[in-house]
Amino acid sequence: MLHKKFLLFFLLFLFSLRAFSAVFVVTSNADSGPGTLRDALMQAAANGSAAQDVIQFKLVDVSVAGRTITLITQLPDLSSNLLIDGTTQPGAPFGATNSRVEVSTPVNNDPFTTFNLLGINNVEIDGLYIYDYSYANSTWADLKTRYAFNIANSTNITIGAPGKGNLIRGFKDRVVNGNGVDFLNIQGNVIGLTPEDSATETGDNMPSGGISLYHCNNINIGGAGSAGNIFFIGIEINFAQNSTGNVLSIKSNNFGVFQDGVTTSFEYQLVSYVRVNTDFLNQFGFTASDAQKCATAQLDIENNTSGNFETVFSINALKGGINFYSNYLGLAGDGTTSLNSAQSRANEGLPVGISNCQAQVNFGTGDAAQANYLGDCFSAIAAANSPNIFIRKNVFNCISTGAYFNDAAAGVLPVVALNKTNTVGNQTTLSGTSNPGALIDVYSSESCTYANCSIRNYIETVTADNTGKWQANILNFSGIFYVSATVNNVTSEYKTFQIDATNVVVKNLRCTNIATISGLIVPTGLTYYWVDENGNIISHSLDLTVSKPGKYQLVLGGGCIVSEQFRVDDDRVIIYDNGLVKTDISCGTSNGSIKNLFVYDPLSEISTYVWKDGSGSVVGHTLEVAGLTAGDYTLTVNTSDGCVTTYGPVTLKNVSGPNIDQSNPNIQSTNCGQSTGSITNLVVTGTGTLKYTWWNSQQQTVGTTKDLLGQPAGTYKLEVMDDSQCGPVYSSDITIPETNGITLDETKATPGVASCSNNNGSITGIIVTGATKYIWTDAAGHSIITVDPDLLNVAPGDYTLTTSNTSGCSKTSQTYHVGQDPPTQYPVYAATIVPACFGKNNGSVSVATDLLVSSARWIDSQGLPKGGSSAQLTDVPAGTYQLFVTDKNGCENLYNSYTVTTIPQLQILPGSEKIVDDQCTLHTGVITNVQVSGGLQPYAWSWLDANKKIVSSTPDLSGVGAGVYTLIVNDASGCGLVSAAYTVQNQTDNIPAPAVSNLQLCSAGDALLQVSNPSAVYTYRLYDAQTGSTPMDEQANGNFKITVKSNTTYYVSQVSGDCESPRSAVQVSVGISAVDIANAFTPNGDGINDYWTINGIASYPSAIVQVFTRNGQKVFESIGYPKPFDGTYSGKQLPEGVYYYIINLKSNCNLLSGSLTIIR
Repeated sequence: MLHKKFLLFFLLFLFSLRAFSAVFVVTSNADSGPGTLRDALMQAAANGSAAQDVIQFKLVDVSVAGRTITLITQLPDLSSNLLIDGTTQPGAPFGATNSRVEVSTPVNNDPFTTFNLLGINNVEIDGLYIYDYSYANSTWADLKTRYAFNIANSTNITIGAPGKGNLIRGFKDRVVNGNGVDFLNIQGNVIGLTPEDSATETGDNMPSGGISLYHCNNINIGGAGSAGNIFFIGIEINFAQNSTGNVLSIKSNNFGVFQDGVTTSFEYQLVSYVRVNTDFLNQFGFTASDAQKCATAQLDIENNTSGNFETVFSINALKGGINFYSNYLGLAGDGTTSLNSAQSRANEGLPVGISNCQAQVNFGTGDAAQANYLGDCFSAIAAANSPNIFIRKNVFNCISTGAYFNDAAAGVLPVVALNKTNTVGNQTTLSGTSNPGALIDVYSSESCTYANCSIRNYIETVTADNTGKWQANILNFSGIFYVSATVNNVTSEYKTFQIDATNVVVKNLRCTNIATISGLIVPTGLTYYWVDENGNIISHSLDLTVSKPGKYQLVLGGGCIVSEQFRVDDDRVIIYDNGLVKTDISCGTSNGSIKNLFVYDPLSEISTYVWKDGSGSVVGHTLEVAGLTAGDYTLTVNTSDGCVTTYGPVTLKNVSGPNIDQSNPNIQSTNCGQSTGSITNLVVTGTGTLKYTWWNSQQQTVGTTKDLLGQPAGTYKLEVMDDSQCGPVYSSDITIPETNGITLDETKATPGVASCSNNNGSITGIIVTGATKYIWTDAAGHSIITVDPDLLNVAPGDYTLTTSNTSGCSKTSQTYHVGQDPPTQYPVYAATIVPACFGKNNGSVSVATDLLVSSARWIDSQGLPKGGSSAQLTDVPAGTYQLFVTDKNGCENLYNSYTVTTIPQLQILPGSEKIVDDQCTLHTGVITNVQVSGGLQPYAWSWLDANKKIVSSTPDLSGVGAGVYTLIVNDASGCGLVSAAYTVQNQTDNIPAPAVSNLQLCSAGDALLQVSNPSAVYTYRLYDAQTGSTPMDEQANGNFKITVKSNTTYYVSQVSGDCESPRSAVQVSVGISAVDIANAFTPNGDGINDYWTINGIASYPSAIVQVFTRNGQKVFESIGYPKPFDGTYSGKQLPEGVYYYIINLKSNCNLLSGSLTIIR
């Protein structure tokens, strides 16, 4: 036995020797052989992985070539617990890292991976310059996959460390390809640069492959201080769908920015980014089912520096938490130096894009020391389908559009508005609205190269009150501010002063030379002005009035905030006469014309054209007009929206034959009854000798010279003829007025007919000048003297007006006829008659008249007036009423008579009801046969209990308990209601005691006590005393499970409602002969003793009952006795005779056995 223990100890000692770590030194830069990297990797693998092995480098030749290992074939896969430390090699470092050994891949098209880490743990690789000739956009044909690191299904893998980072360059596919790695650290590396710190080889753009991590967890990229990396590559990280517990840390890294934190260009920024996503969930076309698949992760992104040419951090489809603290995106670490490097335009790029994330995303905290610096970009943060975003106390610089955009639906994000500003001295008071209790962060603004009004620095925080109103008092700041609102860790978009153009109204130049822009709303306290499309300030009024078409903008705050451009169009009607053709008159005839005008209406709403001559008379209604005489003509264009545009005058002349120019006549009036009037100063031209003829209104010749002299008052016309063949021409009518004379203008005389049989006719509208006396004369010669020309209140007939004055002048009108209106014929109007309630004055009559009826009145049977002046009569008692109607001419007629009846009184007939009392509080009470009369059917019924609760809405009440019930009846007339109270009593019922057999048990224990023939109308109670008040049990089926220890007595009653029977005593005995077993039965189908009876067997549900023939054949067996033995076996009758039974009660009772006789 001793030697076996010794052997075991020896074996353990040998195995323990293999567990010691080993240091393998690389002394040769050859691809293979002793002292090579390949040899060291193979020795480490052979040494096992119980403890960490270390590979160090001691290459003798410390030149660059001497420290370069050029691989020819693939290195062996790495083993677990291994540290490869290139910083142990003497010599100058490569580039900005402490890498001292270069590992180069072969220059061929074969697939190649520098280091394969497959299914291993605890590996760290430091201080190497890992180089591959290929680059990310290589176009060589047949070039296969190239990786620097291929890591799969491994744990605790570290690439680089603070002060020991790797320099990695090239690799067209991936620098790091990770799949299923847990605890992956990438620290202190420079990836994508050459040792000379240039992102490109001489004259060639050679971007390196990126980092791709699939289904990895506990990822640490960078860290505090020198643990950060310098990346000139893209990083893509995909978490598995529905995965949880994912952790990612990205800290203190430079993306597209050199080690100095300042040097960069758009080429570097274009390839330097981070994408984090749930596997196979696209940013666009994201669905509700996709949202259920999002991975849950915790992301901490801190103290990183980047430019902004691309979207630097793009995160899609994650749950969990995402923190952005102390990052410099687009700005260097001083917070002001721009890292933006434009390619095609200024301020390109977006630092952070968040999409389809339900995660809580935090940009900054309540502590300004953890602020992110975001600047010189199109927008700082853009979110899509990601509502839970917290943004507070960050610093912004020159954001050209907006600091934060989120497409969340209305109501998801908090709302905030900046409505008013007021600056007094060095204090500015801001006020606005938001969600109640919201935290309102106030930011300053700045003017910069790419924005007139960019958000800038955080100033202070205030809290909205419980109505959502907020106010901030800002010292030493004025001008434009930005605000955000945060509620429950969700922040609104940033808002500044807004120009509300919801109700803007632009009225173009149309009917006048004035256009307006109105309805804009601006915050109180800001200055504003309007500019035209050339930037010229044209108005300082909020509502703009202009006279020229163009584009106009409202500007707030000295140029920082502008409205959209509002366009004012010229919609005026324009008359073009470029092609005007006018034809003058010949021979004084009406053959002149005006043609070829063009009228343009931008709104196409021209309604009419009107041509008028010099006297204002209308001569045409079309754009082209003809048949004109010599004279001046003016065109008026009217539109349907009320615009009026005129053109002219256009002058037409008589170019042959005689012509009369009466534009400046000299007219001398004459006294009443005298002939001293004259018409002179007419200009007459013609050919040869001119001949003149003056005509008066009676077509009498009154003169033959050009001037008409010595004429009485009247209307005259001049005829002129010359020696041409044109014939005569005529002047228009020229009137010599009468001094002290009288003129009658009867053009507007209006006879008014007399209505009905009334003398209310009239003649009005005659305009008289110069008269002092007015006499109207009817056909019979009767005179009516009036104070003015109007004749009023006269009977039908013919009337003539004679006027005169004190100078002896008089004038007589024509005769006018005053007619009489015929009586109005009314149609049959529909009438609605509502009877009056019994004893009330609430009857009504409503007659549906039409426009023929101007007014109406009512009288009752006594001739007394009722109601008002309409055809609706209300609030009257029963009776007969007459309706008189008056038409528009004031004629009144009796139209009809209407009778209002009385609705009989509504009443309940006392004693008509039938009441059935409740029994045993079972709510069997009934009230029926209540008789109601009067009123107007149908009736509405309501039964109320003592608590005024409605218990029924039918004429009969049923299913109620004892109590007082009130019946309320309403009829269809609404005249009122009647009620009556009825009482339902409770009647007790004498219930007989139940039948229960005594119970015998073979031993103490559980048993079933059963009521004989229980009734479904009763409930049964079990008591342990004759007078006990509280039952032991209550069962509807009369079966009680009891536990018996010794002989005892139970008591059973049957209950209906609150009625209970006397109690029946049940003796329960405990003994060994607990079952009364019949020894014979007669299964002959007569219904008597057809089954074998075993009394009390129901108390033993687990008992086994067996019956045997005399030969021992079992013919019946049952567990319990739910179906009694009926004398059959396998469906056939057993013969008469003696059988034997065995009963095992299974209750500590002895087996019961005996004989059983079947008798048929």
